Amino acid sequence: ELSVCPILLNISSPLDGTYNDDKIATNLSTNILVDEITYIVLSDERPKERRLCKECDEYGYSKVKKLDFDDGQHNITFKAKKNGNFSSKTKHIFVDSKEPKIKKTFPKRKDYTNGSFIVEYDEDNPKHINLHYSDKLKVKNDCPFDPDERHKDCEFNINLSDFDGQSLEYWFEIEDIAGNKDESRVTEINVDLTPPNITKLNYSIDGRRIEFDIEVSEEVSLDYFDQNDRIPGWKSFCRNCDSYNRRKSFSKGNHTLIIKAEDKARNIDTESISFEIY
Repeated sequence: ELSVCPILLNISSPLDGTYNDDKIATNLSTNILVDEITYIVLSDERPKERRLCKECDEYGYSKVKKLDFDDGQHNITFKAKKNGNFSSKTKHIFVDSKEPKIKKTFPKRKDYTNGSFIVEYDEDNPKHINLHYSDKLKVKNDCPFDPDERHKDCEFNINLSDFDGQSLEYWFEIEDIAGNKDESRVTEINVDLTPPNITKLNYSIDGRRIEFDIEVSEEVSLDYFDQNDRIPGWKSFCRNCDSYNRRKSFSKGNHTLIIKAEDKARNIDTESISFEIY
């Protein structure tokens, strides 16, 4: 009897893992001359076996060969055939060729923060996001995001007690699971950890009108929330103001107002008042 030499299929590339290029070098060899070497992407919606070469014992060594893949997970089976016999191997790869993109960062230049930093980015597979501020570093690898949303947000809340009343520089860096990176520009901002103080809150009732006399320790956005409104929501007294001396009309009945003073760094002070309109 004639002995049949077993087919040994060796694959140098691709190997199991993550790739940052959608064109992947492919290097295969066999111990004997085979009728053909094929591959099939099992994860395709309609898998189809395709020939790489015929009457060959290698593919991708004598001449560079690359296979194209879309971004995502792929399970690829390579097969070497001869006289009805074959040898096969399957590789599992993940392709992420799209570089991450930082779209926006907050606070903006010369704005104020009380420790909140936000980065808006376009990336489906972030590995980690770094916030550099002054000479310090904060790393997050668990930023939540909705894969159906193109732009994702990630917020960092930092203790900036060492920088209160000072300016500092910050920037973000994002890296995906394939090693692609992007950095934001360096931005100079101001730190303000001191909340505003509502120093005066007087009011008087004149029919359906309330005469307000409010003073705040710094310029703020001054708003109120009427808990007894049919459709409650925040309404504005004034913007970039440190006092308010005007009238507001209210419907008949009981009213409980939450008055909020919020500064540029989002520090707040609140007070509440209750009154009845007859």
